[in-house]
Amino acid sequence: FLERAQNAFPLAGNVLDANFVDDGLRGGGSTSNITGHVQNATGVGLYNVAIALSGTASRTVYTDNAGLYLLPNLPAGTYQVTPSKAGVVFTPANRPFTFSSGQTITDADFATQDSFNISGQSRDQNGAALSDVTISLNNGQTVQTDSNGYYSFDAAAGGSYTLTAAKANLSFTPANQSIAALTANQKNVDFTVYLTTTQTPVGQNVAVQLNGVNVNFANVTGAGTTTIMPINPAAAGQLPNGYLLFGDSVAFDISTTATAQPPISVCFNVPFVSDATFFAQLRILHNENGALIDRTASHDFANKVVCANVNSLSAFVLASSSLPLLQLLLEESGSTPTDIAALDAILLLRDPFSVLNTNNLLVPGTDRNTRVLVLVKNLQLQSGESPAVVTVNLVDSSGRNYDVIAESVQVLPAFEFMQINFRLPDGLAPGACTVQIKAHDQVSNVGVIRIRL
Repeated sequence: FLERAQNAFPLAGNVLDANFVDDGLRGGGSTSNITGHVQNATGVGLYNVAIALSGTASRTVYTDNAGLYLLPNLPAGTYQVTPSKAGVVFTPANRPFTFSSGQTITDADFATQDSFNISGQSRDQNGAALSDVTISLNNGQTVQTDSNGYYSFDAAAGGSYTLTAAKANLSFTPANQSIAALTANQKNVDFTVYLTTTQTPVGQNVAVQLNGVNVNFANVTGAGTTTIMPINPAAAGQLPNGYLLFGDSVAFDISTTATAQPPISVCFNVPFVSDATFFAQLRILHNENGALIDRTASHDFANKVVCANVNSLSAFVLASSSLPLLQLLLEESGSTPTDIAALDAILLLRDPFSVLNTNNLLVPGTDRNTRVLVLVKNLQLQSGESPAVVTVNLVDSSGRNYDVIAESVQVLPAFEFMQINFRLPDGLAPGACTVQIKAHDQVSNVGVIRIRL
């Protein structure tokens, strides 16, 4: 009988159930044995290695001075033998056995491998230690972080490993940590919680920020939550010609349950880019109806921020492009930073514009739709090229999308801007209307004009 089967209790009268049961490891028909040898890489036996038996019966024994161990008097059944010793990695990690009565296993041997330690810490979004996080190694080992957030593995030298962190209802960055060809102890293999959702209240110019991304809503009429989820840049969509992912490309799937009106500004913090020339080539592309569209609006190298203006939310990716960004001239004194320096092309009046201008006596004929004039930098037309190569994309306050062909494109002598005239389409809803210029696979920043009844 095993000592652990004893019971202790205060004697206050007759006790009729102080029973003992044979657990099958000592007598009682237990006739099988498992024995083996644990050695290091040079063939020397390893002392005091814990040998754990699990399965039909369980027991732990320890190797002697020669590295030998014995698990005697086992009943028939299925077992697993697992060696363990702090700082030591064994091969194989365990041995399974199934046998009948009267059988002895004499070669349940294990060898040690050179190993190194992998350690780190898990922290919450505020940098505080986070306990009870499951850290998994791709060789099958798992541990829980302690009360100070720390964990540690011993892993065989020369192996390549991937570590992941998990805890219910939490996400971690990085998503995993990889170690190629382990040749030394690895410290500070850390994981940090990141939040993916944040509250979005009612108001104007409502800003939410998570994971290095700032989303600014021009107008929120119904409160909700905004989700900013990091994704694989390659999963954001097919890049158009002239755009490339680079080593530090990032991507996010952004959505909101709030009721918000466009335009929406999406800005990425990119502190990892230190070269001003390369920074100027960064672009934010937005997945719209399955296609990635360059919606880059501005670059701020001093603060390492790249922004895009959009009318909806989905996947966004940071890429690079050598294509120059068309620059739509904005009004410096406008009520918002995205107001366009736009004029009625005939009357030279500022917005708000009406779609139909029945009072304009300077334009004869039946087409009374208002023509709008805007200025764009970095636009060049080839000799003999038609203004039709220039498209003006409009999205009205109802979310309807219009692609309008430019009616005229003119060079302004002594200025670096081109003048583009376009016709306001029928059905354009009153309110804020975003404008973006497209030509030769180039796109401009997004600006806003206002439409009135």
